[in-house]
Formats: sequence, structure tokens, C-alpha cells
Amino acid sequence: MIRLIEDWRPYLDNDFLVCAILMDLEKAFDCIPHDLFIAKLNTYGLDEDTLVCTYSYLKGRKQCAQINNEYGSFQEVISGVPQGFVLGLILFNFCINDLFFIAQATLYNYAEDNTLAYFSKTMSDLVATPEKETGVALFWLKHNEMIANPEKFHVRLLRKNQTRTIGGKITIDGEILKSEETVKLLGTTLDYRLDFAPNISIFARKLQHS
Repeated sequence: MIRLIEDWRPYLDNDFLVCAILMDLEKAFDCIPHDLFIAKLNTYGLDEDTLVCTYSYLKGRKQCAQINNEYGSFQEVISGVPQGFVLGLILFNFCINDLFFIAQATLYNYAEDNTLAYFSKTMSDLVATPEKETGVALFWLKHNEMIANPEKFHVRLLRKNQTRTIGGKITIDGEILKSEETVKLLGTTLDYRLDFAPNISIFARKLQHS
């Protein structure tokens, strides 16, 4: 979060416009097939013993649904990484890492939270380029069997010394999204000032009622 804001401030100080698109992924840790995991790890040059060990770590897990005291039949898990373990996050990062190589816009990633940012002096370019780059990201996500929800994406348009939200629309996969007054990223509310004031107000109210 701090890196994102500190990256944006120099552009804003030099009269650039900033467009940020916060992408929403559905159950990202559960989607990527195990065979694709192993193929990517092999591409990164991991040795055969490590690949075999990782494959055995992922494969053979089963799960079932429970409703009250009734259990469904166990089914083998064929995709995703076990959650709650450090290794699961590391494996997920391996799988999503090549998204950085195809994105021309600046990509900020924390686990399944991905934000695309683009900087321009003109509003027309600021809108057209992020639309194109988000399309590239959606293409990558689809072919890596990850589920994106464009209707739940959030858009922020920023300029230096603004006193209100910049009007503007971005079209993503047929969804028309308007620039929002505030957006929430990693539990932190971002407004046009980028000064954490909304978060400080929330914490202050919580302290008053604690």
C-alpha cells in the first residue's frame, strides 16, 4: 500500500493523471489446476525432485461438504493450493508471477489482490490504455483458469490538487465502471487525497466506542 501511494505521488506532482483499476478475483487460491502449477514451476527451472515433491504435496487431497450432521461424498481436489500454509502462498505467487511480464501498465500484486495503474497527461489516453491493458490481464486470467469479476472491479481517477472525484468511465469486458469517490484496497480506504484521513477517522470512532 505504501509503495503504491509513493509511486503515484511523483506523477501527480508532475501534473500527470493517474488511473487505477482494482481487479477482483473469485476464489483465486482455489482455481489454478495442479498440472498448470507444476508446468510453471518446471518453466522456472526447479529440479525434478522438487517438482515431484510439490506434486505429491498438492495431489491426493480430498474434501466433502457438511450440512449439520450430514456429510457428502469425498471428492479429490484437482486445483488450488492448501491455504493457511506459507508454501501455499509461495506456490500461488509462482503461478501469477508471469502476469507481470505481459502487463504494460504498472501492476501491484499482493496474493490475489491485483491493481493496474497507468499515468498520462491526457484524459483520453488515461482511459483508452487501461481499458486495453485490463483486457490483456483478463485474457491471461482466463487462460490460467482464474475467475475475474469485472462487474466488481473498482476504478479511481486522480489528479494533483483535486477537490473532488474526477468524472470518468472505463469499459471493461462490457462493464461500464465509473471513477469512485473512495475505494478499499487491502482493508485500507483510498480517497483522492491519498492521506489515510478516512482510515484515521474510522479508527478514531472505534477508539471512542471501545
